[in-house]
Amino acid sequence: MNYYLFFPMAAFVANTMFIAFVYARRTNSPIIRSYLLYTISLDAWLFTYAFGWSFPPKPWMTWAFKILSITWLPLGTLYLEFVFTFLNRKPGIFLWLFRIGIPISYLIILSTDWVIQGSIHYYWGNEGEPGPLHFFVISNFVALPALIGLGVLTQSFFASGKDQRKQTGLAILGSMFAIFLSFYSEIIQVDDQGRMLSMPLTSIGIVIQSFLIFIAITRYGFLRINVEGLAADLFRDIHDGMILVRRDRSLFL
Repeated sequence: MNYYLFFPMAAFVANTMFIAFVYARRTNSPIIRSYLLYTISLDAWLFTYAFGWSFPPKPWMTWAFKILSITWLPLGTLYLEFVFTFLNRKPGIFLWLFRIGIPISYLIILSTDWVIQGSIHYYWGNEGEPGPLHFFVISNFVALPALIGLGVLTQSFFASGKDQRKQTGLAILGSMFAIFLSFYSEIIQVDDQGRMLSMPLTSIGIVIQSFLIFIAITRYGFLRINVEGLAADLFRDIHDGMILVRRDRSLFL
């Protein structure tokens, strides 16, 4: 039995419960829709980990990792898009470049061995074997947009009020854990061939991020999920009016 499988599976269950929590309190806000899209993509990435670590080495693993790269390839861009939506900013040129680069990168992954050229069996499970362009794609289309989003969110933290800082600070802290644990274990902690030297810590970072954002939502109304926001959404389409009734409480026409 692969005991390392506990980490992505536990993270998948915890993150799925968090998604259900946010979805149950959803409104028509584009902020919540954008965040749900991002965190569902995180969940899909965790599923990819669980999938790869569940099987012994198989010949079809290479194709599986190529196809499932769609779960992690757009993560940085989705995070950046959420940050722009949360701060009510228009998408910059960088976001459009990432949007264009992701489908191009995915086509390259599927049609060549430049990004993923095989599968490797580590002591914790199977992972994709990096090709010559693996570091370039990961750095420029996953890590870079995530770091830009984190920088933009941090900049807004220093320009916001006290109440806004409490919720934004927790979101920044959670994002830092998720980004840097993943960056360290999957990009820095590798040998000269790009192979990982230790088990990825991404699943732990995602759980920490979800937990801190859960606190930000429940305590400080992050994502505008609070009593005031729900009430405003509930009564948004209700207009003032007057009803006339007779003394016997029947409707007066």
